[in-house]
Amino acid sequence: MVLIPKEMDDKEGLIFWTSTLRVTSGMLLLIREHLTCLYRKRLQKSLACQLGNRIKRSRQ
Repeated sequence: MVLIPKEMDDKEGLIFWTSTLRVTSGMLLLIREHLTCLYRKRLQKSLACQLGNRIKRSRQ
């Protein structure tokens, strides 16, 4: 579980973000829970890039 800062009504707060990551046959399965739309795309891109780089490095 990760706490992510988020602004709500001009006040800063935290949201909880939990995920399970599995790599199966080169495919990433990302199961998201308690994720707000505000952070969804940014987190998906970041995780996909990080895991993609790790997978590429491990295959070399």
